[in-house]
Amino acid sequence: MKKSIKVIVFLLAIISIFSVSKINQSKVYAYDDTVKNNDVRVSIYGEATTEVESDTVIVNGVIQTYNQDSTAVLDTFNTLKNKIIELGITEENVNANYCYSSYQQYNYQTPVYNTTLNFDVKIEDNAKLVEVCDIISIFTNCKVESLNYTYNDCKTVYEEVLATAIDNAKTKANNLLKAQLNVKRIYEEPSYCCNIVYKDYISSDQINPTEKINIQARVKVIFE
Repeated sequence: MKKSIKVIVFLLAIISIFSVSKINQSKVYAYDDTVKNNDVRVSIYGEATTEVESDTVIVNGVIQTYNQDSTAVLDTFNTLKNKIIELGITEENVNANYCYSSYQQYNYQTPVYNTTLNFDVKIEDNAKLVEVCDIISIFTNCKVESLNYTYNDCKTVYEEVLATAIDNAKTKANNLLKAQLNVKRIYEEPSYCCNIVYKDYISSDQINPTEKINIQARVKVIFE
């Protein structure tokens, strides 16, 4: 009986050792330099940037009157609009955005109302920028608040930059891995750049007719 028990214990020990060996073997990874490229997957980021000269300026302005009735600011805007159109700016490029009135109580006896109208003028001929700002400044209750420089065909330029960013990722992959890998997937990443340059308006003699705009693209390319 004792011999039978010893035999059983011995067999169980052998089985346990064999099981542990199998488990340990499953955790061993050997490097094999014969692995094919399509068995390897890597992610590489590509970036590209180009600089363009702005070809459009949005002039942001405001008209303000101390009158509860909005008629006064609308009359001023219409007069201003006609003068700007005389410069060759199309009517659809001169727009009133919103008008609002507010009550300001400077004292408890005399109510003061403030009516404001915001407008913008889109200028596609940079030579007319100074003239437009000068006309706005003629009106005592008008002022230019800011200038927004942009480029009309940003989409086309961005697509070109995007293609360059993908090529940049491919070049990095080839240089780093020294192997010709295939593109599995491409992800377009957010790029932290603005296609509009904002400038506070100071005076017409300090205006730049154009500004440099950086258009950037960033991608993540999966190779295998």
